[in-house]
Amino acid sequence: MKNTVRLVGAGLLVVGQLACGGEVEGVEEAQPESQPAMSELHVSKNGMRVTPETKAPEAQPGRVHQLGPAPNLTSVQVIAVCSEAFYNTYAPYDCEDVTAVSTTGFNHGGAWMVTITKEMGYRAWHTSTLGGYAMSEYYNDPILNIYNEMIGWYRYWETTNGQQSGLFKYTAASINTYTQYSDQVTVQ
Repeated sequence: MKNTVRLVGAGLLVVGQLACGGEVEGVEEAQPESQPAMSELHVSKNGMRVTPETKAPEAQPGRVHQLGPAPNLTSVQVIAVCSEAFYNTYAPYDCEDVTAVSTTGFNHGGAWMVTITKEMGYRAWHTSTLGGYAMSEYYNDPILNIYNEMIGWYRYWETTNGQQSGLFKYTAASINTYTQYSDQVTVQ
C-alpha cells in the first residue's frame, strides 16, 4: 500500500511540474517526425506524368530569341527527386527538395521515379547515372532571364532499367571551355 501511495504521489508531482512548464528528469518529450523538404517543382500536372508526346517544345516562337553565343556552363545542381511513393505520401507534392542535402530523407520508389537537375549555361556533353546505371533525359525546360534569353535548363532524368536507389551523379562539360561540373545525391 505504501508503494502505491508513493507511485501515485510521484506521478502527481511529475504532472504538476509539466503543467507549470518545468522539466522532469527521465521523462522525454515526444519529438515530431522529421519530414523531407518539399520541392515546388512538379513532374506532371494533375497526377499524370509528362511524356515525350506531351513535351513542350524547347523554343516556342516569340518566347525566345537569339542574341549571341551561348553562355558557358557555370554550375550544375541536383535539385529534386520525385517519385510515385513520395506523391502518395505527401500529395500534392511529388518531389523532395535535395538542394541542401547529400541523401534523400525519404525512401523513393513506385511505378516511376525522376531526378531533376538545374544547369546554368550550355553544356557540350553530359553523363547521368543512378547506382552506376545510365539515366535518360526525357524532358527539359529552359530557364529564361528577364530578356527571354535561355540561360540554363531544368533537366528531368529517369532510369532506363528500373533502378530506384543508389548514388545519382550528374556531370556536364561547358560548351566552349569543356570545364566539367558535377553534383550528386544518394537516393534511398
